[in-house]
Amino acid sequence: MSALLGADWIRLRSRRDLWAVAAVLLTLTLVAYAGGLSSAIASTDLRPPDLPPVDRSERLAPFAFPQSILAAVQNGEFLTLVLAAYVASAVTGAEFGYGTIRTSLLARHDRVGFVVARLILVGALGLAAILLTTALGALLPATGRQGRW
Repeated sequence: MSALLGADWIRLRSRRDLWAVAAVLLTLTLVAYAGGLSSAIASTDLRPPDLPPVDRSERLAPFAFPQSILAAVQNGEFLTLVLAAYVASAVTGAEFGYGTIRTSLLARHDRVGFVVARLILVGALGLAAILLTTALGALLPATGRQGRW
């Protein structure tokens, strides 16, 4: 099993499109967080005068430290699912395109091990994306840009 995982990891880490999709995932998570924060700031600043005032700290609370992690994970949740689906389909499609799927399945007698190794690797990449998104959510409030987006 470890040989299958090692072979899949070597195959995946050399693919530039997967790294590009991961970079897009992080960029879109950043943009979603910044967009939500700027919208929350604008909703406190641009209010009609006849409405009662809104507590600014209450409106910006989801973007402060403990809640910012949840906000970033919620923004990156769908994108992480898209990343996992892309990895699974791109790798399998590339193997069919290059004709290496037959060699891969014939080289090992245990086809279940092959599929399990692939699932473990895609799951590990999804977990890494969630952890990276969580770290991004923890670090964004530390930039001190709460009122300047």
